Amino acid sequence: HRDLHSFPTRRSSDLWIRVNTEVKNAYLCIKISNPAAPSHVVRKKRDGHGYGTKIIQDIVKQYDGVYKTEYRQRVYTATLGIKIN
Repeated sequence: HRDLHSFPTRRSSDLWIRVNTEVKNAYLCIKISNPAAPSHVVRKKRDGHGYGTKIIQDIVKQYDGVYKTEYRQRVYTATLGIKIN
């Protein structure tokens, strides 16, 4: 349990989420990016946490889609395409 005062302060300009969507070749393409510390990108699974990515992968697979992630310059990006036809 961490006290609120123990978290580093952040400027509101450092916090953002970018979502882009488009339909391309019968796929709904979704790209989501946000800033992330390296410790949040590469981490071991914790009880009760870390299931979101697995759920997304399962849904994408069910719809014959594609899913990839990347981490560059402290920005985490998840890109997925779900077949819509």
